[in-house]
Amino acid sequence: MRLVDLRSDTLTRPTPAMRKAMAEAEVGDDAYGEDPTVNRLEALAAERLGFERALFLPSGTMANQVALLLHLPKELEAEARRYRKLLGGGWRQAGVLAAAGILALEEGPKHLRRDHEMARALAEGLFRLGLAVDLGAVETNMVYLEVEDPEGFLQGLRARGVLAGRVGGRVRFVTHRDLMDEDIPLALERVQDLLHSRPR
Repeated sequence: MRLVDLRSDTLTRPTPAMRKAMAEAEVGDDAYGEDPTVNRLEALAAERLGFERALFLPSGTMANQVALLLHLPKELEAEARRYRKLLGGGWRQAGVLAAAGILALEEGPKHLRRDHEMARALAEGLFRLGLAVDLGAVETNMVYLEVEDPEGFLQGLRARGVLAGRVGGRVRFVTHRDLMDEDIPLALERVQDLLHSRPR
């Protein structure tokens, strides 16, 4: 049975082009600001997001910690780099990861439209099956579903080869680049099967 994993877009794997970019990345010691690929990623991210500067951090958790520590200092960039190092982010040869980040910034946006279209198709299909989906709230790649028993619903999906997540009392489906075109219709068939197997 083909597994359709709609838990998160963090499940995507590096593309062959990302792996190639990582293998060929020019690297240096980022703790000294000497990794050219990291420097390029930070400049590109700042430009794309409309900021003067950007800082490459290895995780969302570290980014949050640095942001909290920076709440007061005025010399933000120097302090941010210092906090990153204190929190374990004083990298050497970080360009290997930065190369994938550059490719993600340059190539990734092209794929977002497909992700959003798949989410829309999923939401409309769930709605047609009589499920409580707010179609107006589906603007990106996430679909939230109100069901009476979220945990039971998720278990029923899992038994049918569809993985989804739970956020509070709602079921969450997330579309992403690694899904195949047939995965959304397949997931909807399996949701329909689950609904038909439940007592009315």
